[in-house]
Amino acid sequence: MDTEKDGAVQGDSIEKTDGVPEVEKVVEVTTKPTAEDEVKKWEPFTKLISEREKAAEEKAAKHFQSVKDKEVATEKRARLEAERQSRLAQAHVEAQRELLLAGLTDPQERAEAERRYNAKVAEKTNEMNKPTPEQIAEFNRMQVVAEEAKYKLRKLRDDYDIDIDVFNLKTSNKELDLSTPDTANDSADALIKKLRNKPVAEPKAEEAKKEPKKAPKVDEGGSRSSGKREYTVAEIDAMSIDEYTKVKKDIDLARKEGRIK
Repeated sequence: MDTEKDGAVQGDSIEKTDGVPEVEKVVEVTTKPTAEDEVKKWEPFTKLISEREKAAEEKAAKHFQSVKDKEVATEKRARLEAERQSRLAQAHVEAQRELLLAGLTDPQERAEAERRYNAKVAEKTNEMNKPTPEQIAEFNRMQVVAEEAKYKLRKLRDDYDIDIDVFNLKTSNKELDLSTPDTANDSADALIKKLRNKPVAEPKAEEAKKEPKKAPKVDEGGSRSSGKREYTVAEIDAMSIDEYTKVKKDIDLARKEGRIK
């Protein structure tokens, strides 16, 4: 009985329920991120990368400046040491010279010793002043660069009407740096390219020239007054029958208008 009851109760409850109870649907509204949102999202990363790049550049600059300072300091120390050794060697040479000349009592021997000494010094000086192959190559290069710079400066002066003193390397143009042949050549080349690529302004359309008014055509035996032909009595009398017939209407009108004189 209990089972039946239970079953009946269960059956009643199932009948009372009208199918599966409806579940309220929750609709999630999602908005697609805009381009501005995407940019804002990456701003912290962009800022971090920028700061790290800047720090790396500063660190590299400090490193290379430190290396450069060390190189300059080393070169300076080497130069000062070379100058000190040179002065010391010069002092030794001068002392030996004085010692040698002091031992020469004969004036002729003393003069000959001084002559040989001076000749040897002049020979060594000429060897030291002789340019090295590297210096000769650099001099030749500078000559070529100077000629190229002068050619480009002449072109700027002649073609673009820029005030340039080619021989004294002077100009009022701020874009030209004439301090050295290299800077003159490079700045002139850059300015020529800039002027070549500059858009040329279209020429203004020329105003249509007004044609001069033509003088009234003068016919044989008369002229035109106000665009109409004038006749004379002698001209009409000299006309042939055919000529008179062709202009008879105009002659009759001319009589009325007073164009026959």
